[in-house]
Amino acid sequence: MIGTPSLLKPYDEYYSGDPAFAQAPPLASREQLAEHEHRVKVARETGDWSPLAVEGVQPTKFTMKPLRGQQYRRIVDDLLASRIGRGEANSLAFRCAVLEIVNFGAFEMKFVETEKWGKIASVDVSNAIDAIDLRIVTELGEEALRRAQDISPKSSRD
Repeated sequence: MIGTPSLLKPYDEYYSGDPAFAQAPPLASREQLAEHEHRVKVARETGDWSPLAVEGVQPTKFTMKPLRGQQYRRIVDDLLASRIGRGEANSLAFRCAVLEIVNFGAFEMKFVETEKWGKIASVDVSNAIDAIDLRIVTELGEEALRRAQDISPKSSRD
């Protein structure tokens, strides 16, 4: 069954490397790394990050919206035509999807209206996050692109 647009609602997302979540040990075995990746995958699919939570530490929460079909196709087309690289594709996907960031200090979200992408987070948003860790925007952008390809009731959680 094809889902209706009503299933395409905002969702909460987290960076798996956030200090508020348990991480694989520094010298983890392949099995430990695989187990940790599985726990992150389950948390992302269910929206329940509590099994990874470090007591007393609040993660940074990113409220995201699913990419619109036109945004997704333009990002993929630009990537396949080598007009942009994978890093820029992830950044664009992140900027198109992010609506709000909670527990990120005194940071203020800013949005810009663009002809090609519509209303998206300004580049200052991704630059501020990149200044902390380049992997955050990369991971969340990749996840936004993955969701655009695989929208289902399971991935369109409340």
